[in-house]
Amino acid sequence: MPVRWMMLVATLCLALPVSARDWSADEKVVWQLEEDYWRLVSTGDLDSYVKRWHEDFVGWPCPERNPARKGDIGKWVRDIRDNRWKLTYQLQPLEAQAFGGDTVVVYWQKRARGGASFSGAA
Repeated sequence: MPVRWMMLVATLCLALPVSARDWSADEKVVWQLEEDYWRLVSTGDLDSYVKRWHEDFVGWPCPERNPARKGDIGKWVRDIRDNRWKLTYQLQPLEAQAFGGDTVVVYWQKRARGGASFSGAA
């Protein structure tokens, strides 16, 4: 009987959000941007994806070996679209913090494409 209770408590704990506090309006807006980002990637919407980035952007696209600028940032989304790969993903928000004019969200992601699975914090 105690094992069943422990399993029930563990299940309930896993069902609760990782962060117990309510997110601010800014934190919710940034989280929605992350949700939108992954939706655009999974549907291969290259034009909308690239429009999101600043002209002077430099960053590291998920599957690439090197950083990229805006002109190359959409290569992996183009590959998803052109190869008609099915990309599935799950996001689990872990934490968010707004400070000054900046907001950071941290989440765990799981994604799969064509039988390959990936997971990690972002």
